[in-house]
Amino acid sequence: MPVVIQNAPVVTGIDLSPATLAALAQHPNIVGVLESGTPVSRVQETHALAGKDFAVLAGTEGQVWESLRAGANGAALAFASAAPYATIAIWEAFRTREEEAGGDWQGRMAHPGLLVTDVTALPV
Repeated sequence: MPVVIQNAPVVTGIDLSPATLAALAQHPNIVGVLESGTPVSRVQETHALAGKDFAVLAGTEGQVWESLRAGANGAALAFASAAPYATIAIWEAFRTREEEAGGDWQGRMAHPGLLVTDVTALPV
């Protein structure tokens, strides 16, 4: 069964380095990583070490456009449940190389994405 690892150091307190991900990529069932809350540069670093067949997905709404431009294979965003059209639109802008539209959709998604995903904003 294919497995995608989620690297979310803000939530877990553990940051999986590109070198660690490259080692995990050697396992036949581990097919990719969902990078959430890590620098965009991780996309290129992980591809360089783990290979192009290891999928790197954007998991942060505020960085999805930059992650796609850096080589991410796609995205898995919590915000997609609340606003599916916006997430499809940013993918289509990337796919059709519409820089202005992609930047515009990124700007529209960044703040509302935080409202969907920021667990620190929840009342206790």
